[in-house]
Amino acid sequence: MTEKQINEIFSGKVVSFDLIQQDATFSLKEISAYKLNNRIFISGKIPKAATVNDWAEGLTGSIAWESIINFVIFDSEKDYIKRLELSDT
Repeated sequence: MTEKQINEIFSGKVVSFDLIQQDATFSLKEISAYKLNNRIFISGKIPKAATVNDWAEGLTGSIAWESIINFVIFDSEKDYIKRLELSDT
């Protein structure tokens, strides 16, 4: 997948990524993909409700494309938060 394709797929969405050898997910919004040293990275802002007490909300996070096992795309941050709340009940 190219950076352009990634940017088109994730545009305006919140995405929750499952990563290799990680027990937790990593979620981002306002996502953009870029290439650095021939590796693709996904960068974006951490959405509300992605961390305990929202300590990282709004900070920038990045992950290497090859570290992603799978991902779930949410239509909006509101949808993301709503579904997280459902998973806690």
